[in-house]
Amino acid sequence: MVHAATLRRWMWTLVVPLLGMTAPGCTEEAGARRPEVAVTARSADRNSDGTLKRLPPGPPAEPPFTLVLPYEAFGPSAMASRVLGPEWWSWEPGGSFAVTDSFDVRIVVYAGRSASDVRARYPTVRGASDYRYVAKDDAIAYLDEQIASLAREAPADEDDFDFGPLKRRLEETRHAIRTKLGPSKPVDADR
Repeated sequence: MVHAATLRRWMWTLVVPLLGMTAPGCTEEAGARRPEVAVTARSADRNSDGTLKRLPPGPPAEPPFTLVLPYEAFGPSAMASRVLGPEWWSWEPGGSFAVTDSFDVRIVVYAGRSASDVRARYPTVRGASDYRYVAKDDAIAYLDEQIASLAREAPADEDDFDFGPLKRRLEETRHAIRTKLGPSKPVDADR
């Protein structure tokens, strides 16, 4: 689903010029065929589509069974999406958000509980909570893989990007999971 604001922007920047039309409120003398739009600032606590950037607090973590972490604890979306899904709201098809938008997606790492029990305790409810679920062993395997990959990407010179801070953040996440959840216990139910 594409947001109405995005459709309007596409219409005024693509369709109207193709048809040789002038949008209402435009000044052709300036060479602009775009409408003069009053800039309305969204409040700092809302995204471009009007959704909240920070959702209400959810149930607390229950060590040694669950640990709730922010999405960022697993790295940027380009890295973590194959395990956690995209960083935007799970109820949105995504992809058409402003750069300043942020999404309060929480990751529940669990051990000694079934996935269905964890989903019942930490439900995703449109506009109220957005959780992603990952078993402890899967989270540790992902973090180990990414940390090893980043260790191989050490900068060759000062102009190369330094992945050190990202690697340290992933190491901190791995340490928190191991510290809070302890050794995993086998679960016969679905993971």
